[in-house]
Amino acid sequence: MHIAVATIKDAEAIGRLQTFVHEMHVAHVGWYFRSVSPEQLGKIMSVQLSAPDTRAFVAKSDDETVGYVVGTVKEGEQREMAFAYHWLYIDQIFVKSERRREGIARALVTAMRGAAEAEGITELHLDVYSFNSDAKRAFMKLGFGTRVERMWMPLP
Repeated sequence: MHIAVATIKDAEAIGRLQTFVHEMHVAHVGWYFRSVSPEQLGKIMSVQLSAPDTRAFVAKSDDETVGYVVGTVKEGEQREMAFAYHWLYIDQIFVKSERRREGIARALVTAMRGAAEAEGITELHLDVYSFNSDAKRAFMKLGFGTRVERMWMPLP
């Protein structure tokens, strides 16, 4: 298994993998997420991979893509009550279920961390839905911690 910078050529494979996590979001947060085909996800990923603020890596075993991570460089401007802030937000990370517990997610996060550090970015951020306890445990093992808990209230 090796980690490589993701390119437009990886968009289709990422789209196929993204289907698994996207459908989980549709099942749990269907009021927000809607089903889309793997082909559509590949096209969406192609656009995202073309953006100058995107950083992405794929994990490959032989010629098969077994995982990916996609992030976006974010900048908050200095304001009266806050300093300027620069971070890399991990939009998506996924490893095929049969390849989990092999260190692939750790390798993907390490690659993303290296990209961030090379640009002088000092933090990685990500969000995880409360229903996804497996992901929460995995992220904690990778060194992520909770800084803010976002709460919501549905209105009629």
